Amino acid sequence: MQLSTKRKEFESLMGKTVQLVNEQTSCHQAIAESLTELKSSAMELQERVVQAFKQVDDKFYFEEMANFDDNERNHLLNLYRETMLKGYNFGYEYFREVTRLVTGDTKQKLSKRLVNYAKEWMAFVTEKCEKGRDMRPK
Repeated sequence: MQLSTKRKEFESLMGKTVQLVNEQTSCHQAIAESLTELKSSAMELQERVVQAFKQVDDKFYFEEMANFDDNERNHLLNLYRETMLKGYNFGYEYFREVTRLVTGDTKQKLSKRLVNYAKEWMAFVTEKCEKGRDMRPK
């Protein structure tokens, strides 16, 4: 039986007499502290990954591309799109893995971040990708 099932069973049996503070913990303090640190680091890295994609998108100037010939411009746009799509796919994979790691309030925060990330991806695809190019995240 999983920990969450046992926790709910324990809570229902104990009622209001006991309040569980941590959703997950270890009997060894060092492991518990390491797990907490890992969760915190994973959330911080997730935030940095999202910021990196935003920076790449912000720094790519479409206006300056008017100076390039058609072949160069198309090549750069294709590289930009491919890079951003691979980045977004990586971001979704990372979100999925972090979701497995975190619980409780942290998971709720992550869910809100995922929704915002999905909105950014949708804006990118609708504004900067051609229709019908199978741009769904994997």
